[in-house]
Amino acid sequence: MGIASRMEIENWFTVETLGVSGTLDLLDWGSLIDSRTELSKHLVVPNMQTGQLEPLLSRFTEEEERQMTRMLQRMDVLAKKASEVGVRLMVDAEQTYFQPAISRLTLEMQRRFNVERPLIFNTYQCYLK
Repeated sequence: MGIASRMEIENWFTVETLGVSGTLDLLDWGSLIDSRTELSKHLVVPNMQTGQLEPLLSRFTEEEERQMTRMLQRMDVLAKKASEVGVRLMVDAEQTYFQPAISRLTLEMQRRFNVERPLIFNTYQCYLK
């Protein structure tokens, strides 16, 4: 994975949880909507040259953390309501620069809510390929 030391690996996985399936989910939906989770800590990638973990984006300000948490909570409310009333939820990012983040969050929603039947859907921007 390109992480240099055992300590870095252990520190990186301390914010992660082992799922019911026994697999490690790097962005577990339940922990994402937990207001105690510092979201910017999840958005790191290994630098292939140095082996060090580096922020994918600049660190969030406190206000950006609050905005992200509120957005995730709203997505959770929408998905629960869609499940409750028996309708499907389609997520579409419209702007191309949002698509990777929206797709990733939608995938987490799908893992949580698409257990018994398909409920959460995401668009695919075919015109970009």
